[in-house]
Amino acid sequence: MKKVEYVKVAKRSMNKITHMKLEPELILHRKENFLMSSGKVIVVETKLQKLTGINRPEYPEDYKINWIAFNKLVPHELVRIDNHHNKALHYHRNGHEEFIKWENLEKTWNLFHQKIMQRFGNFEKIL
Repeated sequence: MKKVEYVKVAKRSMNKITHMKLEPELILHRKENFLMSSGKVIVVETKLQKLTGINRPEYPEDYKINWIAFNKLVPHELVRIDNHHNKALHYHRNGHEEFIKWENLEKTWNLFHQKIMQRFGNFEKIL
């Protein structure tokens, strides 16, 4: 194969590779109901994925995070932390968003629980 042909084939192959949609590795996916000290029952759904081959600032340490807690009777009362394509890690509460500075996964998890307790009270029991 001539060098010019080889370069064309290599470029086409690289384009296919760079445009492939990589399937993230599911690390955690849980959905649980809790009774809170406020008397509200909330649903907490946590999904954590690890992306491979993605080196983008919106995915710190290649994590894709989608954590949400909402009032079971009034679902628009919620707390959510997530990140997605072209949008770095951020916090939602009732229609408002605030970006979060990434430190590590444990601190982000603790922040999520702190935000839940600020919104709904302390965790009383799992249902």
